[in-house]
Amino acid sequence: MTKEVKSLWGCILVLFICVIILGTMLIMGVGLPHSTSLNPVPESKDSKPVASIGDQLITHQEWVKELERQYGSLVLDRMLSNKAVQLEASSLGIEVKPEEVDAELRRQMVGYDSVESYYQAMQEQLGMDSEQIYMETRQHLLLEKVATYPIRYTDEEVEEYVAKHVEDYEPYLSYNLSHIVVKDATAAEEALQSLEDGVAFMDVAASMSIDEYSSDQGGSLGWIEDGDPFIENNELMVARSLTVGQWSAPVKVKQGYAIVLLSGRKQTPVEDSASIRARARRDMALSDIGSLHQVEEVLREKYTARLLTDKESS
Repeated sequence: MTKEVKSLWGCILVLFICVIILGTMLIMGVGLPHSTSLNPVPESKDSKPVASIGDQLITHQEWVKELERQYGSLVLDRMLSNKAVQLEASSLGIEVKPEEVDAELRRQMVGYDSVESYYQAMQEQLGMDSEQIYMETRQHLLLEKVATYPIRYTDEEVEEYVAKHVEDYEPYLSYNLSHIVVKDATAAEEALQSLEDGVAFMDVAASMSIDEYSSDQGGSLGWIEDGDPFIENNELMVARSLTVGQWSAPVKVKQGYAIVLLSGRKQTPVEDSASIRARARRDMALSDIGSLHQVEEVLREKYTARLLTDKESS
């Protein structure tokens, strides 16, 4: 996983369930929770079955009621926060242009083979499609701009920050890795012999690897940043020495032994000085403001966000 994607996940993981549920509710024509619903779902739609199990049906009304019960307050909370940010942005004359969203998404895609592979990974791992990723990225950039609006730094302060965090702005290597993890040296030799006999790496991984995370994917770990703390150091060390298409001898890992396959290697582009300084200013500001969630809470209070009672909404 690349560092750009990790930074995106930091904001998305907290929100994506709410966004997905909200999207589902809107697409299916579902209103907000009963206390705030302005357009009730027609009765005929309520009784429409949406799923079945055995000889039993689950109706649209039952499904919506369960969504409301579990996620209604979360969705409404997210909507209020987004509205508060948008109101503050409007009052300050702040906007996020499409090209800014595109640039941010390009940063998130570093380390992926293609745009398609990035969105496929987001769909598989976050359950979000390209439109949801775009809208969430835009909203997050708007929140960042609002939160950091009053913060300014001199050029000297930025230069000092970059000098102290030089490793964050240097190009870095990523590896497309797969591995086969087994319990002991005997099993490792058996796996290695299967590979030498011509059995495909993914087939050996699927049948022998004890790593639950990757075995169903033929051992694939995807693109891994050099130095990723979630990958064992011994595996990264051997990955650095492999040529593309080559697998390693068994190496010791916590679960036993691993055979590592290197399927690709790439280095991020070198950034020019202006881009590095711009990114550093953003990083400094985000570090100084602390929690973006706290900023949202302040804005919600400023714009008197509240839930309406049944009487008020009728």
